[in-house]
Amino acid sequence: MKSTKPMMRLLLAFLALALVAAACSSGDEDTTDAGDNSSENTDASDEQDNNADSEDSDDSTGDEAAGDGPSGEVTLYHRYTDNTEVALDAGFDYCRSQLPGIDLQVTNVSGEEYEVQLPIRLSSDEPPDIYALWPGGRPIFQSQNGLIEPITAFYNESIAPNYSDGVNNGVIENDGEVYVLPINIMPNAFYYRTDIFEEYGLSEPETWDEFLVVLETLKSNGQTPIALGSGRGWEPLFWFDYMVLRVAGPEFREGLMWGTESYNDPLVIEAMEMWGELLDAGYFNDDITSRAWADMTPMMADGSAAMMLMGPWAMDTLLDAGLEPDTGFGMFPFPTIDPSVPAATEGAMEGWATTGANDNTEAVVGEFVQ
Repeated sequence: MKSTKPMMRLLLAFLALALVAAACSSGDEDTTDAGDNSSENTDASDEQDNNADSEDSDDSTGDEAAGDGPSGEVTLYHRYTDNTEVALDAGFDYCRSQLPGIDLQVTNVSGEEYEVQLPIRLSSDEPPDIYALWPGGRPIFQSQNGLIEPITAFYNESIAPNYSDGVNNGVIENDGEVYVLPINIMPNAFYYRTDIFEEYGLSEPETWDEFLVVLETLKSNGQTPIALGSGRGWEPLFWFDYMVLRVAGPEFREGLMWGTESYNDPLVIEAMEMWGELLDAGYFNDDITSRAWADMTPMMADGSAAMMLMGPWAMDTLLDAGLEPDTGFGMFPFPTIDPSVPAATEGAMEGWATTGANDNTEAVVGEFVQ
C-alpha cells in the first residue's frame, strides 16, 4: 500500500496552485470577490501565480500523471458557492487534466450547512480526503480527535516560499504545526459610500481622532455612520479584534487567542471602553441585535448607513446595487489608535486540510510542486 502523506500533500499543492491560476484568469468579477486590500494578500497571490505559471509551462507534469502517476478516487468537500465556486471548478478541471489517473470527486454545500455537516463527515467511516478549513484553533481540536493530518514539513519546504511572513505565521497553530494550506485571504476593512463622504466634505480617516470627526459629522447631519449587526454572533468580533490590535498590538492579540494573555488585561479593558464610547455616542444603528451581516451591506448600499466594517464578500452586494469601486464606494483600513503599536490587518484565511485517510492522494502534491 502506498504511503498516505506524500500523495495527499501532492494533491493539496496541486489544488492550491491550480486554483490560484484559475481565479486569476476567471475574470474581474471573481478577482473582485477575492479582494485586494492588503499588501500581504497581493504579494502572496502574485508569487503563487508565478509559481503556477511556471508549473503550467512544464509539459512533463501531465506526461508523468498520464503514465506512472497516481490513480484512484480522491474526495473533496467545500463550502464555496457563486463566483468562488466558478473559479474553483475551473481549478478542479485543471487538476483533472494534469492528473488523468485521479478521479477527483467534489461536493459542496452552503456555508451554513457546511458548519453542521463537516463534523459529522469527519467523524464518519468515509471522511473527505480534502476539505475546506480555517486555521486558528479548529485544527487543534480536530488534531486532538485524530481527524486531521499535519502538513508542516511539506508546507515549510514547498509552500511557505510562495507566501509572505504574515500568511505563514497565520497558519501555524499553537502546537507548532500547520494543518491548513491557505488559498484565500480575506482582509476586513471599512467600506464606505463615497457620495456621502463627499457630501459632507469627509476624507478617509487614518487616525482615531480623524475617525471620530468623521463619525460625529455624519451623526450631526442625521446620517447613521456605521452599520452593524450581531445576528450571527461573529459580526462584532471584527470590532473586538481591531480594537485590541490597535490598542495592544498583534502579539498581544495572538496571546489572547492561545490563552497566554488575559481578557481582563487593562489593555483589553481600554480597547472595549473605547468601543463602548462609540456605541454610547450613537454612531451605530439602533437595532444591532436584530440584524446580521447580510443586513449590513444593504444598509450601506441604500444609503441608510455610511460605512461598515466587513470582508470582501460584501462587494457582490454593493456591485449588484449599482455601486462601483471609487465612484460608488471606497475602502480604508481600520484607523491607527496608538502610532507605537505595529499595524496589523484582521481577517480570515481559508484553505485546504486533509484527513490523511486516502492512499490515492499523496503523489499528486509532490508531482505538481517539482
